[in-house]
Amino acid sequence: AALAAEAAARGGGAAPARVQGNFDPRLLYTDGGASDEEMEAAVRAMIGGFGPQGLIANLGEGLCGKEDPARVSKFVDLVHSVSEELIAHEKAAVTA
Repeated sequence: AALAAEAAARGGGAAPARVQGNFDPRLLYTDGGASDEEMEAAVRAMIGGFGPQGLIANLGEGLCGKEDPARVSKFVDLVHSVSEELIAHEKAAVTA
């Protein structure tokens, strides 16, 4: 919604993509990584900072081989599920 408003304020056109590379890949490490709850909180903070649409979610430093593949998969799933939840919430607020 915010990106659409920004595009309209500029005179139309597609809303720009936003890149945010601040998800700490250490949260995905096999040894010493985050719990599921900590990962979800970090994903919510990342997406909440820019909104769920127009965000390209990525890692601040990329993958280096120390990550647990299950945690990487959980990260991707969380990005999708949290984004979908926030988009649905925005739509509900607009139609209410």
